[in-house]
Amino acid sequence: MGELENRLIASATPKFFKGVSDLVAKELVVYWWMKKNGRIVYNSSGRGAEWRVRLRRGTPIGYSGIESINFAARNDREIATLAYRGIADGFMLTWQEVEQCKGEEAIYNLMDESAGDLDSDLLDALGTDIYGDGSTRGGKTIHGFASFLATSGTYAGLSQTNNANWRAQVVSGASFTSDPIGRLHRLKNATAKGEKGGKSRSRISIFLMPDTEFEALAAKLQAQQRYLRDDEMAKAGFDNCIVHGIPATKDEYCTASTVFGLNHRSLELRCTTKETFETFSGWSEALPRVFTGVGVSHMNLFCFNPRANGKLTSTDT
Repeated sequence: MGELENRLIASATPKFFKGVSDLVAKELVVYWWMKKNGRIVYNSSGRGAEWRVRLRRGTPIGYSGIESINFAARNDREIATLAYRGIADGFMLTWQEVEQCKGEEAIYNLMDESAGDLDSDLLDALGTDIYGDGSTRGGKTIHGFASFLATSGTYAGLSQTNNANWRAQVVSGASFTSDPIGRLHRLKNATAKGEKGGKSRSRISIFLMPDTEFEALAAKLQAQQRYLRDDEMAKAGFDNCIVHGIPATKDEYCTASTVFGLNHRSLELRCTTKETFETFSGWSEALPRVFTGVGVSHMNLFCFNPRANGKLTSTDT
């Protein structure tokens, strides 16, 4: 839990836990955090304090860090700034649940599987958030693709309405079903304007799309083209094909009726922790005695040049 936990302890201990040891205060804060976010629900009957608590896993929540990062400049007076953000989630098991579901004889090892499920939940949340605009989970999720793929408003504190070189390329996806190759070519050309080192540097390097759009594209490719793939993406498990020299792939998290054209050279997913998600688990010291697990991330997605990225909207598949 790390930084988030420490902040909670720092803010809560002086007010509510005077005279309580740091260890107990830490456990109480973790317990309070889990209770507040719906991870603990009391049963109406049972024996003992720990028996009265049942397993509860809720949806991940978001939080925003206090650190702001200056990551790009459009001129001498304008600086792009974003704060780190993250995802937090947790699980809780009673002593009885752990005893009944552990060891080699168990049909389902609850301790091991719950920790693995926690990682899966966080990764699934990140897959959804990467396409968003940072407004979900109380406006505290990372600034995903939608935050900079716009022609108006602001991104990272800079106006995309007034700054053409900070404005992404948004192209109509109408007639995608009948001419997907032509639409993708149009989007590729829209981003390659010879800015920031030339057209090759500004050119889209990958297309991401939903299943239906990928199927429509594959149907229009000649038979030999359908089997031209980017080997590195294929090794990573992504079905893909090559369109005008650019790999195109489907993604289950991709926004419906939208094709994203991204330039990986202009993007950086910056994480402050060693791993993408930091997780820990252990038995609580305070009553009720329960086995808790918490996982958090502390990151954000930075786009140094929205002008080199774009999307097709309202595809007619």
